[in-house]
Amino acid sequence: MNIMKIISKVKDYYDYNADASKQESALIYYENTYIQSSGIAYSNGNTFDVVSVLEGTVKEVKEDTTLGNTITIEHNNGIVSIYQSITNIAVKEGDKINAGFVIATSSTSNISTDLENHLYFELVIDGMPVNPENYYDKNISEI
Repeated sequence: MNIMKIISKVKDYYDYNADASKQESALIYYENTYIQSSGIAYSNGNTFDVVSVLEGTVKEVKEDTTLGNTITIEHNNGIVSIYQSITNIAVKEGDKINAGFVIATSSTSNISTDLENHLYFELVIDGMPVNPENYYDKNISEI
């Protein structure tokens, strides 16, 4: 199942090269401060399953009062995926999982209360956050 077909983007990745309106749509306003979004938020108005984008090893599972529950998965080639604003976590640190494995369900976070139920997803390659949308539908060998 391609999860991207049943949910939609509700917060953009902040791209320094984008035009001003696109950058504005990628700002998060929290406690009187604007923060540049280093990921993308997805929602469909309901709770939905959150799946791993690639096979990998769960490196961290944590509760965060600001970001919501978070899962960090390490993949091959210096790729790390981070899933925030989740609940019903189905993995633990050290688990090896396949692409498409349900790791949690979408939820809420205090940093983005205006988004209500959603998934906030970040992709990090070689230690640098990147726009996840630039990597969808690519083989890991292409990254």
